[in-house]
Order: sequence, then structure tokens, then C-alpha cells
Amino acid sequence: MMSLDKTFVVFGVVMVVVGCVLMFFNKIPLPGKLPGDIHIKKDHTEY
Repeated sequence: MMSLDKTFVVFGVVMVVVGCVLMFFNKIPLPGKLPGDIHIKKDHTEY
């Protein structure tokens, strides 16, 4: 069984990797927009 400090280190590394993937998620090409999708673009935000 891993000790608590090693568990926190592994959890931290996983969180950093997930954060990096989410930062670059918009640059990954996806199949496209689906019919019925709602896209709202304002000054500096998009939904």
C-alpha cells in the first residue's frame, strides 16, 4: 500500500496532466459542430 505522501504526489502529477490536456483541448480537431448546438460569442467569452 502506498503511503499518503506518494499518493499526493501521484494525484498532483495526474492533475497537472489533466490540466495540460484541457488547455490544449480546443486545438484538438473534433468531428465538428452538431445540429442544434448553441454558440454564444460575446466580447471575450464564448459558450
